[in-house]
Amino acid sequence: MKILGNLIKILGKYKYILAFVALLVLIAFVNIPVIKEGLTGMSQYAYLAPLPKNYMEVKGIDDAYLINFYTKYYQNQRATQTPPPNGWASLDSVVQPSINAYKANPDFYKEEMDFYLANGYFPWDSYIQQQMEEFANKNPDPKLSKSEMLKIMKSNYSNRIAFNLLLLRGTDPNLKDTDAYKIYMGTMTDPSETNMPTSLPSLTSSSLTTTTSLTNVTLDDFLSLCKRATI
Repeated sequence: MKILGNLIKILGKYKYILAFVALLVLIAFVNIPVIKEGLTGMSQYAYLAPLPKNYMEVKGIDDAYLINFYTKYYQNQRATQTPPPNGWASLDSVVQPSINAYKANPDFYKEEMDFYLANGYFPWDSYIQQQMEEFANKNPDPKLSKSEMLKIMKSNYSNRIAFNLLLLRGTDPNLKDTDAYKIYMGTMTDPSETNMPTSLPSLTSSSLTTTTSLTNVTLDDFLSLCKRATI
């Protein structure tokens, strides 16, 4: 009891110092990227690498799953765009072609699609998050706040599609010298290997870019989407 009493006295005497130390530890815990990365289970460059042709088989992805994903994907897109004069085409007319394209060249990770089905947007890695925030800063829209632009982008663009947009933007001459670009192209392995597929496709000219219709978006298309958006 004497030891406990002495400990209480010491804690009481230095309570302000201890509280300050605890605050510093908390700040470090929130801001150190390594700690945050460990909590989320995502590497700095998660979901950037190209997917192998047999990805659906490896992950057990079937048509029913893809129907659920693409249905929600296009429903979310239409929620942020002004309907065309003749109204929207049927979901079947856009969902099935996307499923066929995915079977030929998968470009969404299963983990990304799982997250999207649960949350309505993609889980960006820290590198893409930073790059897309800079993109929003450099391309402000008078009708949208930065957070609104990022919300639209996250609901439309996975990590690979967002990186492809940055390539199309072409304003960073050093982008192709980055580790992110090498991982995106499949010439370098993600150092963490947390979210890498078991094998990479051969680097033919057709596999160097993603192939869904949304991946080949131009900058004007993207900015037009943002300007028409309503949240």
